[in-house]
Amino acid sequence: MEKKIFLIVFAFTISLIKAQKNDSIHINYQKQMEQQQQQIKELQEQMKILQAQNTSSLNNNSVSETKKESTEFKPKGRVFGRIFMGYANSLENKSDRRQGFDIARSYLGYDYQITENLSTRIMIDATPEGTLAQIGKENVQSLKTPALKNVYIKYETEKVSVTAGMFATPHVVIPLQYWENRYINKSFPIANGLARGADIGITGVYKIAPYLSVDAAILKGEGFRKISKDNMYQYVVAATITPFKNMIIRPLFDIKTGENLHRKDRMYATALIGYRNSKISAGAELSKVFNDGAAEVDKYGYSLFLNGKITKQIKIFGRADVYSTSLPESYYSGYDFFNADNKAFTGHTDMFIFGLEYIIAKGVKISPNFNYKVYKKAGDRGQDLHSNTLAVSMEIKI
Repeated sequence: MEKKIFLIVFAFTISLIKAQKNDSIHINYQKQMEQQQQQIKELQEQMKILQAQNTSSLNNNSVSETKKESTEFKPKGRVFGRIFMGYANSLENKSDRRQGFDIARSYLGYDYQITENLSTRIMIDATPEGTLAQIGKENVQSLKTPALKNVYIKYETEKVSVTAGMFATPHVVIPLQYWENRYINKSFPIANGLARGADIGITGVYKIAPYLSVDAAILKGEGFRKISKDNMYQYVVAATITPFKNMIIRPLFDIKTGENLHRKDRMYATALIGYRNSKISAGAELSKVFNDGAAEVDKYGYSLFLNGKITKQIKIFGRADVYSTSLPESYYSGYDFFNADNKAFTGHTDMFIFGLEYIIAKGVKISPNFNYKVYKKAGDRGQDLHSNTLAVSMEIKI
């Protein structure tokens, strides 16, 4: 009996040992599996990190290539046009010779940007001088032969600008920015023949400081409709001073030499004081010519103007010009009031313009305006002659 009990206990012990051994093997196996799974997870995490790094690198390369493509300059050009037109009605009722529709100006051109700093322009002027809109001229005049008004190449950086060819002269570029109403009337010196609006030559501008820039030009001095190959040149120097925000002072001086050995050099001096912000544009321009033409006449005068915006689409404006010459007033008396051929009344005049401008759409302006002009002692009996004209002027830009 005891032997049987011993055998049973021994067998039971052996089975327990085997069971523990199997459990130990099983536990070791589970631990191995868990370790392998952990290693697999770590490898997967490393793979994710590597993939993310590769993706980021590819994205950075892509962004870099995109930036490179976007910053790389591409030459481009544009066609542009500008039309001045309208209707003028003289209130003098003298044969109604200044009543009717008129195309005062039209331009067609092309701008091309060759590089970031180099550009060129060609522009054609193919209209008369505005026979109805400009007072005192005969109303019969055919369209003039189309002429190149701008043909130039320009190099420009933040500090330096150089233009060569046929271009708007330094006499008009800045004054017109402040007058703002070129389609209604030219700037004072151009309207009265003291300077020319376009000429052939070379001009440069250098920005010395934010408040000061200087410019100089060598021009032919004959305008854009006449080019002569001779020894006559016009030399121009000017400066643009900004003493305060939105305000400029611009003195300009030019001298034309070599016209004729027995003539004095023609000289021109002008000064513009202008103020401009988002609501107001105003200015005063004083000009004088010394030794003009064979008679060596002095010409002088001044212009005051103001533009005020009421809304984004509506503004009001006004301008007053006073012009005179050294010739006596009797020199101009007895001329036909409307005859442009004898250039009557270029001597002593006062002019006043005021009106309203409405922006119909982008690039389209319309302006009802009134023009009053006095020709000093220009009548047969030495009395002043007056001109009153109502006009509707329009500008179209394309």
